[in-house]
Amino acid sequence: MQLRLREWGYFKQGITGTFGADTENAVKRFQQDSDIFPSGIVDGQTWDAIEKKPNTLPPTSQRCNRPALKPGSEGKDVRDLQQRLYDLGYLKIRPSSYFGEASKQAVIRYQQQQDLPATGVVNARTWEALKLSCKSSAVFVVVVPVTNRFILEDVKDYVPGAFIFKTETGQYVNAGEFSNQQEAKNRQVFLGGRGFDARLITKSNTQR
Repeated sequence: MQLRLREWGYFKQGITGTFGADTENAVKRFQQDSDIFPSGIVDGQTWDAIEKKPNTLPPTSQRCNRPALKPGSEGKDVRDLQQRLYDLGYLKIRPSSYFGEASKQAVIRYQQQQDLPATGVVNARTWEALKLSCKSSAVFVVVVPVTNRFILEDVKDYVPGAFIFKTETGQYVNAGEFSNQQEAKNRQVFLGGRGFDARLITKSNTQR
């Protein structure tokens, strides 16, 4: 079991033949990503999933260090999740880094839309669907220069989560942050088609 879990990227330690805490945690992560209740107990269903070939397993996010998230979780991964759901229109409140009821309901709505098990728990399959399975070093930001006092509200008509931030070159409206450059370009083109001077910059060039 340890050998197979290590092949799948869940068990990082040496093979010991002893079922300890590290093995239990690896089993739980595997179960979460395989839509099996994360009991940490290797039952028949878990064995069947472990024995499957890699290309028949759900995509795993563990190699990218994205943990499963559920109500009560907090931290940067939660904020990344919230920002993504906010940009997509599923989350109506600003990212807070805490996974509460609003985040759970947003996740459920997204999972239903993507034909995923609507559990409210963010496992590997949900991370993959969100295209947030790996932590990207580059974040692409769609911005609109602040040219008048109405520009923020105008952008918000199309991007409810937009907000103003400052850079060394002036004030801009943040109209969405994306780890995928093509998706950022799609947002840029969308806003450009509605008369906005939408531009694309990287996160390293911004100050929030």
